[in-house]
Amino acid sequence: MIRVSMREAKTGLPALAERARAGERVVIERDGTPWVELKPYAGERRRPGGYEGRIAIPDVGAEDEAIADLFEGR
Repeated sequence: MIRVSMREAKTGLPALAERARAGERVVIERDGTPWVELKPYAGERRRPGGYEGRIAIPDVGAEDEAIADLFEGR
């Protein structure tokens, strides 16, 4: 882990960002107290149900009621 002051972070942000992307923990301090942590961007979280109502799964004639319930979300 690397801890740097706010001033050091202002002047060395590109290098600190590279270190964070490489997996190193980077903590920026303000007045000697941990203030923020740099982390690589992890991407947007997926929202379930985005295609609800747009996709239809045809009935394939499932004989087993337990399996049909799993497909129907029951």
